[in-house]
Amino acid sequence: MTRNGELTEEFRSYMKTIGADLVGFGSADDMVGAPEIMQPKRYMPDAKSIIVLGLHINQASCDLIERSIH
Repeated sequence: MTRNGELTEEFRSYMKTIGADLVGFGSADDMVGAPEIMQPKRYMPDAKSIIVLGLHINQASCDLIERSIH
């Protein structure tokens, strides 16, 4: 495995140990065509990669958020 691959897996493992349910990586170029506010290069013009984290939110919390919006 390359050093970059090792760092990727080390980061993914660390994020999972501190509670992330999903960890993903992608190319910043894949966001071209997305709404401008979602494009990483808007904030970091030299960005090459993006990191995506997912956290499980239980349904009761989602219901409370939905009720407070209405």
